[in-house]
Amino acid sequence: MERVARSLGNPVHPHRPARRDSEPRPARRARSENAAVSRIRTLVAQRPDDLLRPAKSLRGLGWLLWRIARARVPRACGCGLGLPADQRGASRSDAMKRTNVPRLTIGIEEEFQIVDAEGQLRSHSETLLAAARPRLGEQIKPEMMQSVIEAGTKICADISEARNEIATLRGTLAMLLRPAGL
Repeated sequence: MERVARSLGNPVHPHRPARRDSEPRPARRARSENAAVSRIRTLVAQRPDDLLRPAKSLRGLGWLLWRIARARVPRACGCGLGLPADQRGASRSDAMKRTNVPRLTIGIEEEFQIVDAEGQLRSHSETLLAAARPRLGEQIKPEMMQSVIEAGTKICADISEARNEIATLRGTLAMLLRPAGL
């Protein structure tokens, strides 16, 4: 059985002899970045017209990009496939854990129309702003129309903090407008 397999050669690469299981695999050599860049330049130089083809005939460009992707350029983080495992740097997940990325924040702005009990617009923004400034400071601002004001939260670390800020803003505005019947 072994003779038959040897006589067939390597089924994947017929020009290469079949390797026995007992033979060690040859070690892969690390390719330098310069070698990879020169391979990419050679590929582009061989088929420069592929980069300029119209969109309907992108087969050549796809081939070129596929060959460039397989050129095994070592990645900047050192985790590229062009290097052997013992020479690679941190994996992407490890690199992401180590980076100091500031957390995202949230801020919310709302615009309120001042209306009376019948739903009619009332221009009480000046009196409301004067009453609200001591409590809310710069979180409340006038808008172009006299019956509209803008309320905005401070910069919040998460949604629950923003929710509490919105509840405080709305509650304060409602408390200040209630005595005037608005």
